Amino acid sequence: MRLSRYKLKKLLCIGVFHTMTLMDLFKKWIVIMVISVFFLSGCSLAELLSDLGNQPNLSGPSSKTYTVKTIVDGDTIILSDGRKVRYIGINTPERDQFFYAEATDFNKRLVEGEEIRLEVDSVQEDEFGRTLAYVFVGDIFVNLEMIRAGWALFYDDPDNNRFDELLSKTLSAAKKNHVGMWQESLYKITISEVLANPPGEDVKNLNGEWVLLRNTGKEPISMEGFILKDQSNHRYVFHEFTLKINGEVRIHTGTGKNTSETLYWGSDEPIWNNSGDTVFLYDQAIQLISSKSW
Repeated sequence: MRLSRYKLKKLLCIGVFHTMTLMDLFKKWIVIMVISVFFLSGCSLAELLSDLGNQPNLSGPSSKTYTVKTIVDGDTIILSDGRKVRYIGINTPERDQFFYAEATDFNKRLVEGEEIRLEVDSVQEDEFGRTLAYVFVGDIFVNLEMIRAGWALFYDDPDNNRFDELLSKTLSAAKKNHVGMWQESLYKITISEVLANPPGEDVKNLNGEWVLLRNTGKEPISMEGFILKDQSNHRYVFHEFTLKINGEVRIHTGTGKNTSETLYWGSDEPIWNNSGDTVFLYDQAIQLISSKSW
């Protein structure tokens, strides 16, 4: 039987349709819709391809290695090519701060003279021209090890956050294990409450800022030489003062007359950052008694 040209064409089309899976049709529909949206929004195909090509490479560590020439501190190094590299996601003590020497020395033992690999994230350079990177020596994730050893804080960078969850969990573990700067004092004092953002302008209400400490131990505690500090280098050193059993003392930022329940820092500027900070309380041997973050 001879088929007309029209019937033959119809049968061929039906055959092709039946050989296509529903997934094929769905994929084609998705492609058509995506392209349509870009054209309707005024984007050309060339612009679309260009944007895709400019995305940062987050697929994994680079195979290229660099030699570390100088250790600046616990979170910054200088490479043999002169580039300065700042570790992403961590913050270590600055010069003249507690544990600066320990953090710098630990970083030195990890990377000095070593061949390292760098992984970048969304923002690859800071305002000081430093390369922002996750640093690896072989299989060792240096940023992570600085926190694990207790010599670095987790720093929440909104632009570079690929390993935030891992770094944050590692910090919690370091605190729990009392390693590095988290070595625990025998004194039992808790930071019960912090008011970092009092009503009105902070600078006009310095005594509206305060930290409340409570003795949870079984005996009075002489606090002479104890240190209260923030994440920066603001320090309050206790003079002759005894905290009673179950007693509380409130330390205000401004000036006033000290009593058995109220002390004054004597600062002429706010201490505690409204957006986020950490209170550290150390004993006279620079062992951590308590800390509180927000």
